[in-house]
Amino acid sequence: MNQMKLMMLASTLAVSLMAPVASHATGFYLGGNVGYGAQSHDLIEKAESTGVAAIKAGYDFNDYFGVELRYGGVNKQSSEIELKNFASAYAKVQYPISQSFSIYGLVGATATQVPELNLTPVPQSATQTTHSVGSASFGIGTRYAFTENFGMSLELTRIASHAEYKLDSVMLGVDYKF
Repeated sequence: MNQMKLMMLASTLAVSLMAPVASHATGFYLGGNVGYGAQSHDLIEKAESTGVAAIKAGYDFNDYFGVELRYGGVNKQSSEIELKNFASAYAKVQYPISQSFSIYGLVGATATQVPELNLTPVPQSATQTTHSVGSASFGIGTRYAFTENFGMSLELTRIASHAEYKLDSVMLGVDYKF
């Protein structure tokens, strides 16, 4: 009987010690960002303002490091630059200021589908096709957790930094951690 009590005590202790570890082990999250951006292309003389949106999926390994993937685009009706889409992959370094508030930095790469002007000699016309451009991407942000699962973020990001095409943004985001 004493062995049974000892085994139950050991099992209870093991489960209670493992519960906090298990709750932090899964750092998967999904979310989205919307905001305002400035983009420039070497075909257009001036930078253009546009709406920017992206969906995101990520994994936080711990309170200080995570990875994130994003897929998004810009408001095509507010711009002469016909960006098809962008896809980004980031390493995310974060620092918790309090239980609910953290700051973070993003460093990664982005692939964009941008227009390419093709001149045709006969007849005198120009057509536009797209091609993929890869570049470095980086940003800083803050996140506030309203609950253990739901949070909001505000960030400044250079989504694309290629010499041919640049896209900077200020975005407000929401995310849900599983």
